[in-house]
Amino acid sequence: MVAINLIVMDDDSELYDEFCKRMNSGGIGDSQVDGIAVEQVFNLVNDYAVKLVSKEQEKDEIEDLKGAKADNPRLGHLEFDTPEAAVSYVRTYIRQHLDDDLDATSLAEMVGLHPSYLSGMFSRMEGITLHQYVLKNRVDKAAYLLETELTPIGDIAERVGFRSISHFIKAFKKRYFLTPKQYRKEKMEALRVRRKAKERRNHDF
Repeated sequence: MVAINLIVMDDDSELYDEFCKRMNSGGIGDSQVDGIAVEQVFNLVNDYAVKLVSKEQEKDEIEDLKGAKADNPRLGHLEFDTPEAAVSYVRTYIRQHLDDDLDATSLAEMVGLHPSYLSGMFSRMEGITLHQYVLKNRVDKAAYLLETELTPIGDIAERVGFRSISHFIKAFKKRYFLTPKQYRKEKMEALRVRRKAKERRNHDF
């Protein structure tokens, strides 16, 4: 017989009921272990505790979200139930508006959050900073346009949000290890080779 002491949150009856059901289904009555491995009971308790922590963390983040809006009454014309929802909106907005001014201040104002709070949440969820995410998407979009269009490089840079051609070239080379001009030339050459190979195959038939 092994005694188990549980600290249960009074306001979380749903998770507590679930825990009790799982304990009873394992043949465990009240706080005693009878006919079940201690490791099994530990897993039940641990699973319950993880759910409590996760639920409390979500509550805290929602309260932080509300607090961030309350601290700046001018903001928050867009409503989000969770910080994750706000970050998801920002992520989508960035990809669809690469030519906008996508600094932390303007993005935070759009979703009604403090810039530092949004930046911190974004980094935690995405694994990179907000600035890095913007830059990555701008450069990747530029690479796609260089490969699929004959638009001048300067125009492409402007279309994806770069105000300086030198900044664009530097950012592009850092990600692709080629200048935009070199990248386009390489892709065009690869396309030419594929076309010639296809023509030869068609001719053989």
